[in-house]
Order: sequence, then structure tokens, then C-alpha cells
Amino acid sequence: MYVREYQLKDATYLFNINKSCFSNPEPNIGLLEHIHKGQTWVCCTEKDDKPIGFLVSTYQNGAHVYNVAVDPEFRNKGIATSLFKEFHYFYREQHYAWLHVDTSNPAQKLYFDLGYRIKEIKYDYYGPGQDAYVMVKEF
Repeated sequence: MYVREYQLKDATYLFNINKSCFSNPEPNIGLLEHIHKGQTWVCCTEKDDKPIGFLVSTYQNGAHVYNVAVDPEFRNKGIATSLFKEFHYFYREQHYAWLHVDTSNPAQKLYFDLGYRIKEIKYDYYGPGQDAYVMVKEF
């Protein structure tokens, strides 16, 4: 497994991973539009020539993680950590990264382990009663 930049041929795999990871995933067209807009950087990791995880980021008041997901079959194998390390390297000159995460999402542990900290809470960010933490990391 290795991390590489996204290619258009990866889109269907990313859509499937996105659907398998989130109870209310972003529609495919929205994800694709976000991937292809300016100042976006996308990486994925693959096994047997098929993407099994991805990270979509933008530069927006610092390096922003827009979306990250790993195929449930391949979780807890260091894949998300590898994606984040590549993300941090890509944006190393920005010195600052941030993301939103649902306050009930167990991925928070990974973000803490990677050096992120909670900066603030956004109430009802994902909908009524679905709050988000804004997490930040300086590097």
C-alpha cells in the first residue's frame, strides 16, 4: 500500500468508500465537484491497484481536511495515518491544518494522536443535534 495523488479513474472507488463510511454521505456529484475545484489536493492509498482510502483537502484559512475515509475492511491498519502524514507533508509550508469532526465520531482519537486539538465546538453543524469540533494542528 502506498499514498499517491488522486486520478479521475479513482472516482468510482472514492464514491463507494464514501458511501460505506458515512451514514449521510455527500452526494457523488458534490464530492466530485469539490475534488475538481481550484486549490484542492486529493490523495488516496491503494491495494491491488484499487483505492481503499482517500483524503480531500483544500487551502482555506490554512490546510483544511474536507473529507477523509478508509474502506471499513481496511481500517485500523495505519491507512488514515499515512494519508494524514502525506497531507501534512504537502501543506508543510502552511504550518497550520484544521478539520471538522462530529463530536460522536471515534476518529477523534486518531486526530488527537496526530497532534490535533479541539479549538471550538460548532453546534448543529451537521444538522439539529449534530455538533462538530473544529480541530487544529500546527506543524
